[in-house]
Amino acid sequence: MKRKEMVFEKLKELCMKKYKNLGNKTLKRFGFSAQELSEILNLDRANVSKDLNELVKEKK
Repeated sequence: MKRKEMVFEKLKELCMKKYKNLGNKTLKRFGFSAQELSEILNLDRANVSKDLNELVKEKK
């Protein structure tokens, strides 16, 4: 699996967990920083940031 795919899959996983934890509460916007993802995936923050920017350009 490519690094960008790893970042995308982990981001989806984290978003689903966060969404489920909200329960019946009002849906709020939430997100994760490149720093948070890089620490979770044990990757360089700059590379994660690059991958996130590419994913945005791909509209994922």
